[in-house]
Amino acid sequence: MSTGYLIFEETVALITGSGTALGRATALAFAKRGVSVVVADVSEHGAETVEMINSYGGQGLFIETDVSVAENVERLIATVVDTYGGLHHAFNNAANVLPMLPLSKADEFIHGRVMTAAVRGATLCLQQQLHYMAKAGGGNIVNAASLPQEFAEADMTPYLAARQAVISMTKAAATENARFGIRVNALARGRVDPGKLHRGSADQQIRQMVLGGPLIDHPRHSNELAATVIYLCSPISSFANGQVFTISH
Repeated sequence: MSTGYLIFEETVALITGSGTALGRATALAFAKRGVSVVVADVSEHGAETVEMINSYGGQGLFIETDVSVAENVERLIATVVDTYGGLHHAFNNAANVLPMLPLSKADEFIHGRVMTAAVRGATLCLQQQLHYMAKAGGGNIVNAASLPQEFAEADMTPYLAARQAVISMTKAAATENARFGIRVNALARGRVDPGKLHRGSADQQIRQMVLGGPLIDHPRHSNELAATVIYLCSPISSFANGQVFTISH
């Protein structure tokens, strides 16, 4: 059970891209703290996340949603508010990584797919979330981003460019909406251990790449990053607005 400033009972959270990995971990973290969680994902994996929430005794709702379509996002926010009576926290996590390729080989289709999912999706979600929260008296929004440009990695240019755009949008949205009691921050993270690495020599090389540095002795796990989202949505982080919280190595 949570205590003190990390109590979230009688609040509602919306997590996009919550069918797997960090999105799922964040949805579960909110649910374990008494939050009603709306799981939005383009795939049916979101239904599995809600089953896990229910198994913990939590309250969850899955809405299959492509956040790159404006009408879908409008319907998503309307359903959240109609079902639970409000929206207090949002984690905009949906993205599309696609194949890892050098910039010279990433064609227009790949760039378009990544930008549509990460930038257009985050934009549409932010617009609807801000519109509702401004009328409701406030709220907390966290956008998923990538590490700052000095940590840019090879073969991921479209994804990194999209996530950097989200960082700029985060800062602008925070500035524009602070007067409404809305906080908007970004979580910029490096590689996360997918939890499927074994102990073979090839997997060890991948694991070392995931570790990425000397400051921690284990890969960043989704549960650890989810705890950061929880922190950014809690009153204990009320000082934080328009900030990029970096979880690297």
